[in-house]
Amino acid sequence: MIESELNRGLSIFLEAAEQLSFSATARKLGITPAAVSKNIRRTEDRLGIRLFHRTTHSINLTDEGEKLYSRLTPLMNEVRQVLETTQTEGKQPGGKLRVSVAAGFGRLYLVPLLDEFCTRYPNIELDLRFEDSVVDLVGEGIDVSIGLRLNPLPGLVSRRICDSHQYVLATPAYLKANGIPRHPKELLNHQCIGYRSLLIGQKIPWAFTDEHGEDLIIEPECRITSSSLDGLCDLAAQGLGVTMSGLVAIPFLRSGQLVSILQEYHRVTPPMAIYYSSRENLSSRIRVFVDYVVENIRVAS
Repeated sequence: MIESELNRGLSIFLEAAEQLSFSATARKLGITPAAVSKNIRRTEDRLGIRLFHRTTHSINLTDEGEKLYSRLTPLMNEVRQVLETTQTEGKQPGGKLRVSVAAGFGRLYLVPLLDEFCTRYPNIELDLRFEDSVVDLVGEGIDVSIGLRLNPLPGLVSRRICDSHQYVLATPAYLKANGIPRHPKELLNHQCIGYRSLLIGQKIPWAFTDEHGEDLIIEPECRITSSSLDGLCDLAAQGLGVTMSGLVAIPFLRSGQLVSILQEYHRVTPPMAIYYSSRENLSSRIRVFVDYVVENIRVAS
């Protein structure tokens, strides 16, 4: 009986940790906010730790709550996957699918596919995270990640989506006024637009391959830096300088707003891929989403 109550309390805790609202948790679980609060307090008493900071208008996880949530989430996801696989065999795929996708790539190439996917699989609830960072699929409870991952972690399956490319870009007007750089080192004399990673809090250097096939790293003085990879081309298209970008640059190149320079020095980049855990009991919703993305995303350079 005690174990059963603790299991229920932990399930309610996980939902409350995701919702950060007892009221929203109650609506999701079909119980009253008072019942949520009571179960959380019982769980805290049994564990001997405080899980939430409570105010009149909000709740937030304590450090102990954060640690418990990060440890329980992968286990609970595994249990859910096994149960859902068992229960939905032969049925239409359904349930929540948590997807992390590189922001610009997702906006340009994934979003246009979702109408057909949602029509085909109406019981799947998509929870999309548009972010330019490498995620911990298991630790963060993410089902699928789409992007560039240079060092796939053990236990992950990757399926190639499309080639990726590096572009150094500027407007024709900017190049006419300031000259076309013929070597990456000449970028040190140009107005550049750089990317600052929020993850490490630093501006990211520009990587090239030189005439001898060796790595060449350039750290230009940037008149503008942006924490949004998606926004670099927008800034460059205003004539503000030279920038470096990936597949999100293709619409700007097609329209002629931006032109690509220094192509002979562009570094070979890994392909865009879709990643998911190599669990034996992979849920049908993950399988159909991965297959759909791989089969339908088309990126023409």
